Amino acid sequence: FAGDINGDDYDDVITYSSDDDELCIHFHNSTTMTFDPFVNLTHSSDVVALDFLDLNGNGVDNFVSIRTGGKVSLDQFNNKTNTFSNLDTLTVYQQGGTTTATLTHFFSDYFSATSSTPSLMVVDQQNDGAQIGWNSANGGNLIRQTTNAISGIAPEAGGGDFDGDGDLDIVGPTATGHRSIENEPTGWSGDNHNVILDFTNATILDHDYDMFPSILFPQQGQSDGNHATVECNLTAYRFVSGWGYDSLITSS
Repeated sequence: FAGDINGDDYDDVITYSSDDDELCIHFHNSTTMTFDPFVNLTHSSDVVALDFLDLNGNGVDNFVSIRTGGKVSLDQFNNKTNTFSNLDTLTVYQQGGTTTATLTHFFSDYFSATSSTPSLMVVDQQNDGAQIGWNSANGGNLIRQTTNAISGIAPEAGGGDFDGDGDLDIVGPTATGHRSIENEPTGWSGDNHNVILDFTNATILDHDYDMFPSILFPQQGQSDGNHATVECNLTAYRFVSGWGYDSLITSS
C-alpha cells in the first residue's frame, strides 16, 4: 500500500502480514527524500481486509478496514505515539434484519466523482454491498449511505465510469455471466447478463479516446523467462445498452 499516513504530504509505503497481524511501515523522509527504516506495528487480529485513504477529508490517509462481526473501522496514525487510534467503528447488518453481516471484501474509491470525498463499498459473503462514508457533522462518524443492499458484487468486480455520467459504477462476474451495477442519481441499479467473462485484472477506461468507455481483459501469454517483462494480450470490449438492458459487455 502507499499512503500519506503521517500528514507530511509524501506517500509512505505500508505492507501487511495477515499471518502476523502486523503492518510494516516505511515512512518517507522529506529531508533525505528516501524512505526511513521500517517500523512494525501490530494491529487487531480481527481485520479481514484493509486499505489506506483519506476517508474523512482531513488531508491524511486513514487506516480503513473491515473486521469480523460486520464492523467497518476507521483509524488514524498518531505521530506522537507511533500508533493508530480509532476514530469510529460502524457495524453493518444484513439487509432487512438484525444479524451482523459477515464482511468478506470491500472497494474504496471516489464513487460519487473525483470532486467528492471517497467512500467504501463493503460486501458480505452473499455478495451484498453497502456504501459507507464519513459524516463530518457533530464531530464526524461513519454512516451507511445506502439503505438497501446492492446485490451481486463479487470479489473480482471492478469499478469505472462505464455509463459516462462522471461517477463510478461496478461490474463483475456472476455464476452465469456478469452483472453491471450503475451508480445513478436515485441510487444503484443492476442488470444481469449471460455473457461469461474472466474479470481478473480487468480495467475500465477509454482506451481509444472515442469518448466511450471500454473494458480491457488481459490474457496471459507464453513466458520468455525474463521476470522484468510481462507477456500478455489485451482484448478491448465495450458496453452497450438496448431495450430492456443496460451496460452489457460485448466484443462486437
